[in-house]
Amino acid sequence: MPLPKYTYTGPIDHTVVPDLANAKGKSIIITGGANGMGEIMVRAFVEAGAFVTFGDLHPRGEDLAKELNANGETAAFVKCDITDWDQLITLFETAKTKSPHNSVDVVIANAGISRASGDSLWNLDDPNGAPTKPNLNIVRVNMDGTFYTWKLAVHYFRKQADTPDRDRCFIMTGSMVAYIDSPGNWEYTATKYGLRGFMKTVRRSSWEQGIRINYVAPCWIKSAIRTKEYEAWLIERGVEFGEQADCAGAMMRIACDKSINGRSLMITPRSIAKEGFMDVDKEDYSDPKDAYFAKKQASQLVIIEDKWLDDYKRQGQGRPVAYTYKAGVIEISAPNKLYKIYLHIMTLPASIDIPSSMYAWRKHKGNPEPSAIATIHFSQVKSSVHGSKKNTHWYADYVWLLLTWKSDRLTRCPRFKGHEGCGEIVQIGEEVKDAGFSVGDRIATIAVPGCGSEDCPECSRDLAQLCEQAHHAGIGQDGFYAPYAALDLRAVVHVPEGIPSSVAAVATDAVKTSYHAIVRRAEVKSNETVFLFGLGGLGFNALQIVLHIGARVIVSDIRQERLEEAARFGVPREDLVPAGKSVQDFVRENGLQGKIDTTLDFVGTHQTFQDAQNIVRRGGKLLCVGTLDEENTIDMKIGIQKRLSIIFTYGGQWRDLKEVLDLISKGIIQPQVETAALKEFPQVLKGVCDGKVKARVALLHE
Repeated sequence: MPLPKYTYTGPIDHTVVPDLANAKGKSIIITGGANGMGEIMVRAFVEAGAFVTFGDLHPRGEDLAKELNANGETAAFVKCDITDWDQLITLFETAKTKSPHNSVDVVIANAGISRASGDSLWNLDDPNGAPTKPNLNIVRVNMDGTFYTWKLAVHYFRKQADTPDRDRCFIMTGSMVAYIDSPGNWEYTATKYGLRGFMKTVRRSSWEQGIRINYVAPCWIKSAIRTKEYEAWLIERGVEFGEQADCAGAMMRIACDKSINGRSLMITPRSIAKEGFMDVDKEDYSDPKDAYFAKKQASQLVIIEDKWLDDYKRQGQGRPVAYTYKAGVIEISAPNKLYKIYLHIMTLPASIDIPSSMYAWRKHKGNPEPSAIATIHFSQVKSSVHGSKKNTHWYADYVWLLLTWKSDRLTRCPRFKGHEGCGEIVQIGEEVKDAGFSVGDRIATIAVPGCGSEDCPECSRDLAQLCEQAHHAGIGQDGFYAPYAALDLRAVVHVPEGIPSSVAAVATDAVKTSYHAIVRRAEVKSNETVFLFGLGGLGFNALQIVLHIGARVIVSDIRQERLEEAARFGVPREDLVPAGKSVQDFVRENGLQGKIDTTLDFVGTHQTFQDAQNIVRRGGKLLCVGTLDEENTIDMKIGIQKRLSIIFTYGGQWRDLKEVLDLISKGIIQPQVETAALKEFPQVLKGVCDGKVKARVALLHE
């Protein structure tokens, strides 16, 4: 259940009617579900076809469960105090055991208490007597109870199958006192402010585990507990009431739409919004007057990393400092071609004996042939400092070239390239001794990890792969065409057991780039239809990513054998454009006009870009990844009249590589990699040029 990283895209459209089919078959947990708003929520989800497990201290829950189960088991009640950890576990275990799919899909943390329970901070004591210790019961119930509920939700979300029919949705019942002053409600207001802040910060990380979190804020809600006289008195003083049913409506809107994450909905009088709720839209500093806050927020996201890892696996995080590894993939460029080569890489400096020179394949500018072998003499390891981040790289003094198919000659050359790597740590720098890595660990690399500086124009905006301050391995600076390299800690990720190094090395670009493009940039959703151009090295990985998301994918490639391979991976044959068939004709003949939400162009020719503009629906997205033609033409009339979004993408980031390696380890993505000996590089290169290589080649050391 991959989710895109949280980014602000504007308020949700509260006028959209929830698709109740998305609630059917789901397992819903609701705390505080025996009375009031909670009861209305329980009834609404049962009516929508969900199985609801609800907890409450009030014994009325037993009667409610009996009523709901009169015609079949649709609900379960557990008498439960949310401040009691063991009782909460019973609630979750009941949901997992009794729900039809043994799952926990949506958790609504609704239970809480208000000032009516007694605000122990508000009450004044006798200043001449002993101070009265506050009991803080409101804090314990509203904060501790909700945090317990969250902790268990995360645990049980991650126990269930990671399939498109399941969900991982957590919703908190908050209050509008988190946005407005409410004198006298000291404890209560503090807790609701706190839960609002909890949602805001959790949304920055929860997506990494496929979990979405949202906040629903009622204010004055009609209730039978008030007398008519008191209600009239409130109305005279400007209070407008919301409806209890609208609280359930807001919960349903969130639960039925997996794209809603990190939002706060407020319950309003129907005179404000006829649906009875709308997005608060106060969480992301979208007002130009809040530019200072927006800048500070962007900086904080860089300083405080949002990587939510499994502690029990003791995974390392991407803080900078130097050390190194061995094994890698290189890239050599020729017109319209990319060549991926697997190489061993080891540390500089290292505790082992390092030779005075090494051999490495490279592309030499000015030479019409794309390959050469170089003898590189090392100088000392040098350090460069970017802001407060120290990055250590290694440099070569002189390069001796023996050009393949050319005579020997001595030449002063640019740096060698190669931007993909995977290998084994042989030494760790002093500054990263406790970073979660050990000598012997296998790691995969990121060519441009970013400098991580708060002042970096790119890193401060979560654009690490565009950073101009950090080292660019193989992209204008020394890369992995060699046996040795020194790396920054920000640039490496553990390789899970069972993944061959050749596959892990290919994952650092051919899979990571596709994943970043589809998940982060295009934000493809399971309910979409996408059109994929190209089943090459990146495109075939892209296909598997889209299939994992659950979207429908129409596929085009000029090679029929690649289309047959796509069919073997589960693409229905009616969704395969026959090789040589006009894409626009296929779309028209198969009734796909107005149904393609996003095009994924991993080719980038004049033809594919033109086809994409014509076949995508109004308001659709064009994702551009391939660059076989360096210039393409936008049809301005089509683009404007259809209000298209053209999205460019480049590389990927640390979290992308970690996630794709995890997907590979589970068999969800299966990169297609061939292997050969490193010495066979010229022959393999010729095979690529002749079209004999279908995806990627990893050349291994003997």
